[in-house]
Amino acid sequence: MDFFAVGAILVIYYIRPQDWVPGFAGTNVIQPIAIIGVAAVLLGRRTRLTARHFKTPHNWLMFLYGGYILFTAPDFNEALTGFIPLAVFYWVTLEALDSEWRITIYLRLWLAMLMTVAGLGVMSLYGFDLTGAVEMTEYFKGRLALGTWIHGNPNSLAHTVIVALPVCYFLMVWRSGIVRRLQAIPLLLMAGYCVYCAESRGAFLAGTILVAFALVLGRGRLVQVLVTLFLFSSVTALLSTLPRMNLDIRSDEGIQGRIMAWEIARTAARREMNGAGWKKFDAYISYEGETSKKATHSCYVRVAADLGYPGLFLYWAIMWCSLRSLFTLRSQSVEVERLRRVLLVMLAGYIISGWMIDRSYYVEYFLIAAVCAALHRLHNTKEESQTAIHCEVVPPQHESMAEIGQEPLSHDAGAAPLKMKRDLPWNRFGLLDCAVSVALTYATLRLWDYILETF
Repeated sequence: MDFFAVGAILVIYYIRPQDWVPGFAGTNVIQPIAIIGVAAVLLGRRTRLTARHFKTPHNWLMFLYGGYILFTAPDFNEALTGFIPLAVFYWVTLEALDSEWRITIYLRLWLAMLMTVAGLGVMSLYGFDLTGAVEMTEYFKGRLALGTWIHGNPNSLAHTVIVALPVCYFLMVWRSGIVRRLQAIPLLLMAGYCVYCAESRGAFLAGTILVAFALVLGRGRLVQVLVTLFLFSSVTALLSTLPRMNLDIRSDEGIQGRIMAWEIARTAARREMNGAGWKKFDAYISYEGETSKKATHSCYVRVAADLGYPGLFLYWAIMWCSLRSLFTLRSQSVEVERLRRVLLVMLAGYIISGWMIDRSYYVEYFLIAAVCAALHRLHNTKEESQTAIHCEVVPPQHESMAEIGQEPLSHDAGAAPLKMKRDLPWNRFGLLDCAVSVALTYATLRLWDYILETF
């Protein structure tokens, strides 16, 4: 039941039936499912309320992140009611994904949801409009959008669907049979066409980087260098053929409004060490005698303005832990390597798109972290068990290593067990991780300043 609940949470997050299905308008569809998931986890035999829940650095950092949000929030009750559901989604997903099989099925369901979103968009172009996408597309002057809260604008839709390309590649093409590869072709074409019709310049750029990352992932150094050089030499010509890519972004009113919001947010981040508070930052811009509210369109800008530099540090620390656990994972099979690569491109897609859309407090961030933590805990437990099994018995009567090498080891009653030296998997947020998270935070602020100076 817990696995069913986390799957339903994922489906509802992407499909949003309460936005377009008659009879569901205004209803909180996800809350009863979350309650079922919590009850299933608490009553399930796999779960024990012990220290193992904090056995991974991801869990500790998520706990600190939530505590920091509540501690610095101007309105504690508002922050509590806002963050608790996200923490519940993280915890239930982490506990439900307790096997490689479950993680595999969950990621396949995730791909199915990405393709469903793309399908809803493409179908609306040919008269099958289920979500009210036609009206939203007309509002955005022909750029494809859905009639849902999450994908109600072209940029958000494109950044969601673009991740489906590398995810589909690793789940259905990479080291797969011919049948599955043939099945992947129409899905890839549909997702690509959906992104093309959304005409999002940011998604085009993010998609190019993601595809390049997927192509070089796991390759030899020489192949990585050659592929990277080829893509860099041809990417400009390729992007110039896509819609809206030839427009001058400096004269684009939307870009200029976003830059103004970023300047206000940068000032707020410098002024308040802990930020304005959970979801409290707003950027108001005066233009031609009118004052309007402008969104930041960036996860990092929003987090820094809301939660200050410490909040941005914790936000990055969770993503860094997820990255490190995936990079250091010792894949024992093709299927485990497949899971690792899928999660890497999903996390990379979120990090890249984070500069162009604001999903800092969306469920997506917490679900990606939960799946990474689940895979990390699962394989760390296996490696720790294997390390504990590999031990030798040293007879106390031998005094030199030479004598031990001459005779077989005995199993006398007085023998003392000696574990073999073997590297344990990474499982602690140490000084190196802290330094990397600080460096990522600093690099984010420097890039932020550079963009403001350039535009």
